Amino acid sequence: MIFCGMAVAADWIAPYDPTLIVGAPLEPAGDRFLLGTDNLGRDVLSQLIYGSRASVYVGILGALASTTIGILIGAVAGYFGGRIDTVLMRVAELFQVLPALIVALVMAALWGGSLMLVVIVIGVTTWPNEARIMRGQVMSLRDRDFVNLARTSGFGPAHILFSDVIPNAIPPLIVQAALGVGGSILVEAGLSFIGVGDPNAGSWGQMLNIAQPYLPVAPWLSILPGLAIVLMVLGFNLIADGLNRAMSPRGSAAAAKQRARVLLRRLKPSAKVTEKPILLPHGEPAPLLEVDDLRVWFDAHGTQVKAVNGVSVTVAAGECVGVVGESGSGKSTLARMVTRLLPPVSISQIGGDVRLDGQEVLSMSESALARFRRGRISMVFQEPLNHLNPTMRIGAQIAGGLPPGLSKAERKARVDELLAKVELPSALGIARRYPHELSGGQRQRVMIALALALEPRLLIADEPTTALDATVQAQVLNTLMRLREEENLAILLITHDLGLVASMCDRVYVMRGGEVVESGELASVFQNPESDYTRELLAARRDGSGLTEIGGPR
Repeated sequence: MIFCGMAVAADWIAPYDPTLIVGAPLEPAGDRFLLGTDNLGRDVLSQLIYGSRASVYVGILGALASTTIGILIGAVAGYFGGRIDTVLMRVAELFQVLPALIVALVMAALWGGSLMLVVIVIGVTTWPNEARIMRGQVMSLRDRDFVNLARTSGFGPAHILFSDVIPNAIPPLIVQAALGVGGSILVEAGLSFIGVGDPNAGSWGQMLNIAQPYLPVAPWLSILPGLAIVLMVLGFNLIADGLNRAMSPRGSAAAAKQRARVLLRRLKPSAKVTEKPILLPHGEPAPLLEVDDLRVWFDAHGTQVKAVNGVSVTVAAGECVGVVGESGSGKSTLARMVTRLLPPVSISQIGGDVRLDGQEVLSMSESALARFRRGRISMVFQEPLNHLNPTMRIGAQIAGGLPPGLSKAERKARVDELLAKVELPSALGIARRYPHELSGGQRQRVMIALALALEPRLLIADEPTTALDATVQAQVLNTLMRLREEENLAILLITHDLGLVASMCDRVYVMRGGEVVESGELASVFQNPESDYTRELLAARRDGSGLTEIGGPR
């Protein structure tokens, strides 16, 4: 930081103009010249002070160029994967093997030496390291729940990358950038030492270049700039180490101060839902959601796993339908296929139809799907702490789901209104807090408010009360039921809790091994179950005993 201060204040603290001849050549240190003079009689101390400006300039700009290129390329490669990832990583490997010295010499021969040339050389030859770090970070984040929530909200890849993924992937890159400043200073010194660079810039590397012939008679001309370079690089390495220690995960003081701005994607208005309902041949309104013979198979090391196999589900407007089953029964896979949030990497087969509001969902392009979701469907996930963006305040996250065109005041009012709907009044200051500052029940209500920001007709609730105590569970359920009545909201409830189904749902589907083993009106299924599996589930619920193993689909 001392060297950075010297660079800023060089005009005021340097005793002489570094380009003026003020004494005899190679004059040793004394009262007039604290560090002596160079071969032309210029003050060495003034040259060191002004040289810090050139070195810091190149170091910061070089690291900034390298980090920016690396972040953009690494983020795109990590997020999209597939062929895009392969092509970009091959390009990165090509640039990684380019020797900076050869590139610098070629560019200097074409355009002449300058500090900006050095910056370009640093940016072109060092970005692959940053790109690989960013790619790894993005790949670990792209399927996280809060990213899926952004996809459900109808945002496109650009918005998700810049507001949800990159801000959470940045911390390791900040450390790398601090290291990059020191590395850039070393590269500049090396290139200037061999004569590539601006001879009039007066950088420390240029001082070393000039001092070469005088090493036997005036060693201070080489030692002083060399020592300055070592101390500067060491200082930035220590800063990087300090940043690495300070940037602890979610909840640290440093992370809590980060504010990621909401970059609203200017979505085209979603096609308005026709006021005249779609009618079936016999005159009844078509279901809001209709899943017909859905099949989702995964390839697990050469074995076909039928996660969802021939499942059909319907949900009418304003209806609450439960999908119940043990862990691994396929109910969450069903929910994620309805919202198209299931990562396609390991899927080996998809079949059947998913129609929402009369339109086929599975065949939609990503851009059309993003526009289609808004105003129709949203999702409340389990474990809200994993789904909320840890670097953004609650108010900013909810505002990100609001339609474009609202003023700042209108957005704030709408955020307060949505929080009040889920019984989080503005007096609590929830909008100004980060997710880690809230209780489990408050976070789950925030998730519901986020879902309502999209004004959905269908809300998919995937285990909405997991890990909440009985009192908070009841409060969350009451909130959902009240919103269902007030908003005429259809709810598809994914759960393994039969008590939850009994208290909320009109109809129920029982799943096991990827198949629906029983479905019907709630009272009919609970009082007169036809499936052995359903009877065993109900028996386990009544007396608290374990489930007897029975045969059935797997």
